[in-house]
Amino acid sequence: MVNHKYAMRYSFVLYALCCVRTTHAFVRCPLTHPRKLTPTRVHLQPTKQPPLCPEESDGHKEDKKLLAGLPLPIFFSITTIYFIQGALTLSRLATTYILKDEFHLDASTLAALAGIISIPWTIKPLYGFLTDNVPLFDYRRKSYLFLASCAASAAQFSVSQATIVADVPSLIAAVTMSSLSIAITDVVADSIVVERSRSNSDDQAGNLQSLCWISSSIGAIIAAFFSGQLIEILGPRGVFEVSSFLPLGVFLSALFVDEEPVSKRKSSTIANEANDDEVTQFTLLKKALISPAIISPMLWIFLWQSTPSSDSAFFFYLTNTLFFSPDTLGKVKLVTAISGLVGILIYRQFLRAVDIKKLLKFCGFAAFPLSLSPLILISHLNQTLGIPDKLFVFGDDAVITVLAELAFLPILVLASSLCPPGIEGSLFATMMSIFNFAGVVGNEFGALLTKTIGYTGAVGESTRPLEMLIVLCSLINLIPVFFIDKLVGGGVGGSNRPKE
Repeated sequence: MVNHKYAMRYSFVLYALCCVRTTHAFVRCPLTHPRKLTPTRVHLQPTKQPPLCPEESDGHKEDKKLLAGLPLPIFFSITTIYFIQGALTLSRLATTYILKDEFHLDASTLAALAGIISIPWTIKPLYGFLTDNVPLFDYRRKSYLFLASCAASAAQFSVSQATIVADVPSLIAAVTMSSLSIAITDVVADSIVVERSRSNSDDQAGNLQSLCWISSSIGAIIAAFFSGQLIEILGPRGVFEVSSFLPLGVFLSALFVDEEPVSKRKSSTIANEANDDEVTQFTLLKKALISPAIISPMLWIFLWQSTPSSDSAFFFYLTNTLFFSPDTLGKVKLVTAISGLVGILIYRQFLRAVDIKKLLKFCGFAAFPLSLSPLILISHLNQTLGIPDKLFVFGDDAVITVLAELAFLPILVLASSLCPPGIEGSLFATMMSIFNFAGVVGNEFGALLTKTIGYTGAVGESTRPLEMLIVLCSLINLIPVFFIDKLVGGGVGGSNRPKE
């Protein structure tokens, strides 16, 4: 069914955005379709960064045409970058089909490679440090956008050429390079939003961040709609040829980013203040990370996210046994995307005041029977009840996606509530990197179980190993629920906030 763990997750919570001035764009694991209640990695940028020079801030106030507190060219540039980040999920399904049908990989190998491709998203704070402190060609933002967009475009185009990417290692290298480049553009875009938000009112900052999230969501939804159709029309490699043009939109958008060259800044004072801030921030961050009040809930979040999934194996069942077409799987992703937005609205409207531990327990226990629902499809019980296979998949994924959002959003709220003043953004970004790394561990764990049980996904293979894998993963996914009381603080916002 769908990946609630890494790829195409449109999950960002506006409530958490109000708690911590950070922003979200999403990229998910490009290969799998998890049954776990673990939406994608969230990538956020530290909020405490060296401010823009006074000349830039003054320039913003002189512009008459503003939208969300920004001059129109800057606004459209930033929202375009986020839209393209969402649209670049267009090639995710194509990656899966190339590995499965062209290189004939089995289910366990496919799951293992998914974790490798996701690694660039686990070290995002490093990119933030580089863009803040290592200017390229006299710029800290625009130059990185130019280089990263060109690298992403080249990597995507190389996959479309069978003479260039002719084996699995070269494919993984190209897709990982594309993932790295997109992660860097995301960090830079986050940095620009944070810098601009600092000079705006809280309402304007919230509107800007929300519009960025919406732009990314729209791009990802459109990509989900067309991904399967394009595979059937152009083939998997043809999809990469189309998607290789998308990063060029980031390149063009960077031309409109208003950034003064580093050499023209009054850098001595700003640099000294930035260095002092970095030393102080690092000290506070180190102190926070060794605090038991933060370690305990983060341990639970890691445990929750690192549980295995049977989705790679189930993808093989859908395509090799039920013969679901790429277009059908693309439509499933579309339903998933829309359902994710519905889940966010339900949480914001009705569940923000619910105790975090109670909500996590409910989602955890409710997830258990839902994670076993593929057994209904495998046994054809749904057909006995008069429900066609495709309709069952659409409905099942819609329900589990809503529940996935309801489980994930409190995690963001919990993470934001743990951040002490002064290092909110840095600590939050660090925690989300740990979250992403746990997702990589979960992918590899699932790949190991798939290999151990012996399910390959071959045509005509017995479904008994797949049934065992689904049950085993569902049972393991239930384990973190029993540790919620010991590791997670209660309250609407969590009670684990460390003392200042």
